[in-house]
Amino acid sequence: WAGTSASGGVAGHGSTSPFDVHNTLIASGPDFATGDRSSVPSSNADLAPTLCRLIGVECPQTMTGRVLREALAADEAGLPPAVDEWIVTVSTSNYRLEGRFSRVDGHRYFDGAGVERDPQSAPSGPPPPQ
Repeated sequence: WAGTSASGGVAGHGSTSPFDVHNTLIASGPDFATGDRSSVPSSNADLAPTLCRLIGVECPQTMTGRVLREALAADEAGLPPAVDEWIVTVSTSNYRLEGRFSRVDGHRYFDGAGVERDPQSAPSGPPPPQ
């Protein structure tokens, strides 16, 4: 449910919940758009190519990220990049896994996943103690 994580209050490496996968990046300075908020998917790998663009350095081919042009004050295209989204569903006799993905400027992003147990396959009786 909204605002929660699948970790259940224990230490770990997070989950595939959008609340664990999504994060916030705040950038400020003369080269960044002022007062804008972007919902275009991005990742940590996009930071280095963006900074390279700002300082005029060509990105090495080994960098996997993209320039966050939608966050720049001088966006060459003038419009936010197109975002393609899709869902991959895998089902077994007991569970249904749904993975959410997106693509921006040829770069793929994992947006989150969820799993549901088939109510017909759930064991009967009281739930186990927590």
